[in-house]
Amino acid sequence: MTEDRVLVTVGSASFPKLITACSAWEGNIQVQWGTGAPCKRHPGFSFSSNFDDHLNRADVVVSHAGAGTVFTLLQLNKAFVVVPNVERFDQHQIDLAQYLREEKLCAVYDVYSFAKISQNEVCSAAKHLAAERCYTPSEFDIDAFLRIFWQ
Repeated sequence: MTEDRVLVTVGSASFPKLITACSAWEGNIQVQWGTGAPCKRHPGFSFSSNFDDHLNRADVVVSHAGAGTVFTLLQLNKAFVVVPNVERFDQHQIDLAQYLREEKLCAVYDVYSFAKISQNEVCSAAKHLAAERCYTPSEFDIDAFLRIFWQ
């Protein structure tokens, strides 16, 4: 079991497979479940007006690959991993996850492989790649990010 404070976030949609994959984890886990069913094992919330406070308190964030969440995580220079929600009607999360992987901005997992790795492995990968990023949060440019992503 890791001592890291972990926030699992699915954004505004439902992503039960990601929540289920984290259900076996132990320790200080908080879950944001969006429009889906609450996590039965860990405390959390559906939505929060002070979501950035939750992000700031977390040592590691496990996130869907939503552009808004990912950009905020990069701005905050958080240790995070993404698991794209491929069940959404659009497939933008797959494109963004591919970009994040290619640029080595965070670890990226599909939900099936993610379910097979340990909590410690996830936290370690997130912290390693966060430490290796070659920019400071103030240098991260949303316009450049969006131009690359939506070419």
